[in-house]
Amino acid sequence: MIPFFRLPTNPIVLLLFLVLLVLATMDWLLVRSPEVPPEYVGSWVSGITRLDIREDGIVTYRTGEWPVSKSVGGRLTKIEPDRLTYRVMYIPKHLHIDVAPHPKDDMWVMTVEGKELWRIP
Repeated sequence: MIPFFRLPTNPIVLLLFLVLLVLATMDWLLVRSPEVPPEYVGSWVSGITRLDIREDGIVTYRTGEWPVSKSVGGRLTKIEPDRLTYRVMYIPKHLHIDVAPHPKDDMWVMTVEGKELWRIP
């Protein structure tokens, strides 16, 4: 039986692998997300686009269909009026907020990356 994943046998490659694993774990544990305003928390959808923002600051964004799709996610580091900033490992990434969350027709609406998203109740 062939295992799905094998650790490298070269000591230098193994050391590099372990260092990267420790750095990723430290980044995940040490970075604290800001308090997420309640109007941002939830699952936002529109057609083939979905944005999930959790209370603990985890953000995932998916749009498009295979083979042309975009899927990103990470820990939220900053909420500004015009963008959400999150980190993947140590690299900051941004989602542009065109229109902040606001009520419309008894539902919450937000426009992100040019797409109008509705929050799932």
